[in-house]
Amino acid sequence: STIELNNGVKMPTETVIWSAGVMGSAIPGLENAVDDRSSRYKVDEYNSVIGYPSVFALGDIAQMECEDFPHGHPMVAPAAVQQADNLCRNLLALTRGGEQKPFVYKDKGSMATIGRHKAVVDIGRFRFGGFFAWWVWMLVHLLSIVGFKNRVLILFTWILKYFSFKNTIRLIIHPYIRKNQQS
Repeated sequence: STIELNNGVKMPTETVIWSAGVMGSAIPGLENAVDDRSSRYKVDEYNSVIGYPSVFALGDIAQMECEDFPHGHPMVAPAAVQQADNLCRNLLALTRGGEQKPFVYKDKGSMATIGRHKAVVDIGRFRFGGFFAWWVWMLVHLLSIVGFKNRVLILFTWILKYFSFKNTIRLIIHPYIRKNQQS
């Protein structure tokens, strides 16, 4: 098969990997597999799109319903990474005539940074916030970056932003103007 890019360039391929954000667009010909409520592709426990056994979807675009997650798995990076690992192993098993393993999500907890020296961490029985949670958040995210060079670059960027107080990319704020103040 061939992929045609927006600029008209055509590329021969045997494999297509499509990456989309929280709201992906339906691929022409696969509209029947989209769940109307969530706008996500309905997939089985092997991430195969229902009705299309050789088409796979994972992450934010996949709606895999199970007993623990009747509305699908959470749309967070750890779920997508775990699905990708499982799908990779299953595709290798398929090519070697082996048996596939169904996907089982392992919730490793949640973390969020909510400001300078402030974060929240929820891992199993442990829930804490503040300065220590902020350090834990940074360490976990830094270790999840692929490649030593990338980690160093991100750490350097964080240090620069920390000491310069420039967080231009973090916040998108529109000024609030009261209607009676408009001229």
